[in-house]
Amino acid sequence: MGYKKKLAGLIGAFGGARLAECLPHSTRVLFYHGVSKKPLAHPVVQANQITFDQFRRQIEFFAKRYRFLSADEFYDRFERRQFSGRELLLTFDDGYTNTAEVVAPYLVEKNIPFLVFISTHLIETNQRIPSYYTFAAAYDPDLVELDVPSIKRTFSLRSDQERFDAAMELLVYVRSLNEDNLMVFLKEVEENSSKEYREKAWELYDSEGLMSWNQAEELSREKLCEIGSHCWGHTILHSGQSNEEVVRQLRDSHDDIVKHCGKCDYFSFPNGSRDYVSEFAEEKSKDYYKASFGVTRTQVKKTDVASFISRIGLFGDFNAVKATFSILSLR
Repeated sequence: MGYKKKLAGLIGAFGGARLAECLPHSTRVLFYHGVSKKPLAHPVVQANQITFDQFRRQIEFFAKRYRFLSADEFYDRFERRQFSGRELLLTFDDGYTNTAEVVAPYLVEKNIPFLVFISTHLIETNQRIPSYYTFAAAYDPDLVELDVPSIKRTFSLRSDQERFDAAMELLVYVRSLNEDNLMVFLKEVEENSSKEYREKAWELYDSEGLMSWNQAEELSREKLCEIGSHCWGHTILHSGQSNEEVVRQLRDSHDDIVKHCGKCDYFSFPNGSRDYVSEFAEEKSKDYYKASFGVTRTQVKKTDVASFISRIGLFGDFNAVKATFSILSLR
């Protein structure tokens, strides 16, 4: 856990978030990944998941203080720069099955609008996001080392600390390799584990599964939900990707969603911090989407442009979220 999360947890636990009532409010775009009703089997392999109880408590906290906007209403206010500071836009990355089965029914019941970003090729081929494969391999109990020839590395897995260190270093490669090299890398990582383990892990970590096209189409028919793109293959659009690959990821995901859901106006960059979004990708996103969202961990700023709008990612600890949301992100 980073120092900001630790500090936020301490502040929140001691009621420090109450200071927020005396501070100026600001409009924010929040993003989640998965929300599971089942207990999580592993905190690293399922690092993108929070429990439904954690999620529900956060939504109840926000609903007392802010107004939730639809994607279109947010975009309209963003273009006119007419925010009161009491608005929130809820977004969900990756398109997990539990977004359709857990999140959507709850938010619809509460009449809360939301925006879901999906990676269409992963849905089409029943794959999971790239980091799942590296995390699952790093925590394969039958492995004592993990060999990845394409990066000329062998990782020792003889302790929990070594497994965690390997998982974090493998994640760096997932984020930095270009698409062609990433496919080779992921195949090598996955082949370290037996077929039996891979099948067992697929079931054990079922919260990592992505929704089907039928579920995405059903969500798109819900008036409170908007379906957006999270790239064709959850590809990170950094400067190491070729221009042709960037265009393919932006264009093909857009076209897939239009085909299945009728329209696709919004986009979120996978792992979308500034360090992982190239200038070309940001500029090219304008050809396909009205607005694109990054990851800055700050409120929406006056300097934001429609091709890179700030978002704050939320985690599970309730007190930490209260403090982070109310205090630490005011900058």
